[in-house]
Amino acid sequence: MEIKDERPVLEECREGMFNLIRGITKETGDEQKHRYVTDALYRSTIDYLAQMLFVIKTDERFIAEEKKAQAEYMHYEMKKHLKLYGVDIE
Repeated sequence: MEIKDERPVLEECREGMFNLIRGITKETGDEQKHRYVTDALYRSTIDYLAQMLFVIKTDERFIAEEKKAQAEYMHYEMKKHLKLYGVDIE
């Protein structure tokens, strides 16, 4: 699967989030007091959007890796549970 350059999409997301945060700040009426909150919100939201965009663009690989990790974890939990009852599997 080819991953295209996601910078234009990320930039569009950044602009949208900036406008949203600016609107929230203006509603509170105290830009100085809420600047650090909105900056943190902005950064964390952009990080989240970037991760989601990456997941969407690499969907098939991500799903395969996620399912493998889930299966390994379930196997580990099953072994741990069975060991409580004296059953040891490898």
